[in-house]
Amino acid sequence: ISEWGTANFDLAKGEVRSFLISNALFWMKYYHVDGFRVDAVANMIYWGGNKDRGENHGAIEFLKRLNTALFVESSAIINNLSSSAKSAVFNRFRNSMAP
Repeated sequence: ISEWGTANFDLAKGEVRSFLISNALFWMKYYHVDGFRVDAVANMIYWGGNKDRGENHGAIEFLKRLNTALFVESSAIINNLSSSAKSAVFNRFRNSMAP
């Protein structure tokens, strides 16, 4: 459970990543969504948002795959990164996320 009282997805599981990416692609295809906002990225890439607990490699892999899938579907997709996404570890991976 997150600090906001919501459940966290187990992003290390391939079926969870597939479900979330498939949903994003569905919204793009059928509802012509042209952008997605991924919030609380620091909470995703660090276990519970705590840098001292280490990186969540499943979440980092999910963000890479999501970004790639969205850009393959439409190179005009808008990626709005929350301010927490500007953390040092995310910046290290951000450059390798776009195809």
